[in-house]
Amino acid sequence: MRVVIAFGMEKVEFKNYSQYLLKAKTASNKNHFFNACALAALFVFIYLAYAYSFYMGSVYVEKQFWNHGRDRPYSGGDAIGVFFAMIIGLFSISMVNNQFKATVEAKVAAKLIFEVIKRTPPIELDDPRAEKHTLKGEVEFKGVSFYYPSRPDTKVLSDFNAVFEKGKTTALVGPSGSGKSSIVQLVERFYSPEEGKVLIDGKDLSSLNLNHYRN
Repeated sequence: MRVVIAFGMEKVEFKNYSQYLLKAKTASNKNHFFNACALAALFVFIYLAYAYSFYMGSVYVEKQFWNHGRDRPYSGGDAIGVFFAMIIGLFSISMVNNQFKATVEAKVAAKLIFEVIKRTPPIELDDPRAEKHTLKGEVEFKGVSFYYPSRPDTKVLSDFNAVFEKGKTTALVGPSGSGKSSIVQLVERFYSPEEGKVLIDGKDLSSLNLNHYRN
């Protein structure tokens, strides 16, 4: 299965899409498994805290351990106070999971952002190595095939050949979706053809300085 994902005017192609689906499914299953284990561990600790609080509270009250903070033996009220303090503390710790999730999501988003920043576009606006050309006005399409990155299964142009002569008016006629606008966008070099060449005054458009050409 061939999948092409468009990023602006650039496309990224995945030749083996099922492989990426399998990786995504594995990562998702692993994530859900760890979340389930974390939730189970949380409730285990909560019920252990219940049991430990009531048990130790009963021991401290029965054996009259001295409460140095209040300068008297421990009472049932002290045990209940400690119990609620432990429960509130455990619930507060459980909220940390949401913060970890937000941190992971932020790291994923940052990675995508940096990939976009570092990505080198296939069509460079002002390549210093490209040739600056003064236009005369002849445009030629030689065996041009083209499809939009967002619609890789729909070929707009297939082995298209045409010459737009200097000083002459040429009309592009056809129904909607036949490729009229696409031809103009290829001349403006918003896209590059998949096959073939677009020639400007006999020069390959891809070799011209795009900023100078558009001006």
